[in-house]
Amino acid sequence: MSNLSTVTNERQALACILSEPDLTLQFDDNYFLSDFGQVVLEVVQDLHVKNIPVTDEHIISEGNKQCDEITKENLTIIREQEYTFDAFEKMYYPRLKKDFAKYQITNRLLKDSLQSVSTKGELNVEKLRSALFEIERNLDLIDGKESKLLTGEQIGKAYLAHVRRRERGIMKYSSGCSHLDKALKMGFAPGQITTIFGATGAGKSAYVLNLVNKMIRKRMPSIYISLEMDLISTMDRLIGIRRGLREADLLPDENGFIQPHIMEEIEKEADSLSKQKHFHFVEDPSLSIPDIHQLIKTAQKRSGSKYQIVVIDLATMIQDFSGADAKKYEENLNRLHVIARKEGVHLVLVVQANRSTDDKAITSIESLHLLRPKPNSIKNSATFLERSRIVLSVFRPKYYAVRLFPGDPQLEIMDDIAEIQVLKQSQGVVGTVVKYLYDGEIFRYHPFFDDEAQRAA
Repeated sequence: MSNLSTVTNERQALACILSEPDLTLQFDDNYFLSDFGQVVLEVVQDLHVKNIPVTDEHIISEGNKQCDEITKENLTIIREQEYTFDAFEKMYYPRLKKDFAKYQITNRLLKDSLQSVSTKGELNVEKLRSALFEIERNLDLIDGKESKLLTGEQIGKAYLAHVRRRERGIMKYSSGCSHLDKALKMGFAPGQITTIFGATGAGKSAYVLNLVNKMIRKRMPSIYISLEMDLISTMDRLIGIRRGLREADLLPDENGFIQPHIMEEIEKEADSLSKQKHFHFVEDPSLSIPDIHQLIKTAQKRSGSKYQIVVIDLATMIQDFSGADAKKYEENLNRLHVIARKEGVHLVLVVQANRSTDDKAITSIESLHLLRPKPNSIKNSATFLERSRIVLSVFRPKYYAVRLFPGDPQLEIMDDIAEIQVLKQSQGVVGTVVKYLYDGEIFRYHPFFDDEAQRAA
C-alpha cells in the first residue's frame, strides 16, 4: 500500500472491526490489500462465528501463524486509530472495495489481458474473456454497482453466517418488552415491518408508548414519530408510564400550583431524558414518506447506530396515504418496506381498526370476545398483512364492557386486561395472546399471568 489515505482507511475499518466483530459478517469478500488487514479480518471473523472472545491474545495466537505483523504493538496502533461507526458503511467499507478493485485491475487483470494478446501463437480467447469479465466486475465495485447475482459460494457463506448468528442469539431482536419477546420468534428485526392495530380507545397508542418506554430504559436506538398527538400530550402519557404520575397530577390545582413532589419528579424525568442519546421524538402531522426516510438517516447519524426501531403512530396519517386507493396503499407500503430494508431499521406501524360494535350481537359481558379485532378490520388490510412480518392486535374487553354494560355488577370485579394477540409472524407460532393488566390512570401496562406456571415460564 503506497497511498497514505488507503492505509488510513484500512486502519479505520480494522478499528471498527476490532470494536464490533459483527461487522465482519458484512464482508462479501476480503477487500483488504495488506497481508495484515487480510489476516485480521479472517481471524476476527472466525473467532466471532465460533463464539470465541475477540481479544488481542486470541488474534495474535491465530493470526501470527499466517502473518508475523500480527503483534500486540500493531493491534494497539489499530485500536488507537480515530474512527466512527457511522463512517464504516458510508466511507470505510466502500473505499476498501474501490481500492481493492483498482489494485486488482491495475496489478493483475490488465497484465493478464496484455499477456493474453501478446503471447505468440493462437489467442487464448477464454482467458482474455475471463480477464475482461473480472475487469468489468471490479469496475462495478468501484462504481458501487455490485452484481445482484450471487454465486453459490456467496449464498452459502451468507446463509452460514446468518445461521451461526441465529444460533448465538444475535438474530433475536427485542421489542423492548421481554413479556412480548417470549411470543416473538425473531422480534423486531432490521429490514422488517410490524403492524400494531386496535379500535379507537382500546389502548393501542398507550401500549406502543409502553414499548417505547422500555426501549428508552434499555437504551435501544429508537424514534417515536407521532402524527396524531403533540409532544406535550405524548409526554403527559409517557411520564405517567415512567414515573407513575396521573395525568391530573400534571395539571395545576385550584390555586394554580403543581405539587412540589410532582414537580420534583418532572424535573428528574427531564434530566433523565436529557441524557438519552439513542431516543428521538418527532411531532408533525404533515410528514411524507421521504421526510420519514430523511429523519431515519439523521437519527442514525446522531446516535451512531444504523439499527433503529421506528414507531409511526398513526401510520395512515402519513401524507402519502391521504385519499389513497388500494393500489396507492400498496405502493406506499412497498416504499416503506424498501426504506426498512435499505436502512436496516425496523418499522412499527400503528394503525386504526374499524369499529366492530355495530355488526356484532353483543348481549352480555361474556360475549365481548366477539369484538376482538380481526386483520380485515384494517383499511386495505391485505397490503398490511403482506408487507408486515409481524401483526399484533390490541384488545381490552373492559373498555367495551364499560360502554355497553355500564350497570353490570361484574364491572366492579372485572380486571382491565389488555390482550395482545400475535396474528402473524413469519417465523414462530401465531395466535398467542400476551396479557397485561392495564392501569388507565397512568397508562401503564403490567405483565399479567393467568397462573403461576405462566409466571415461572
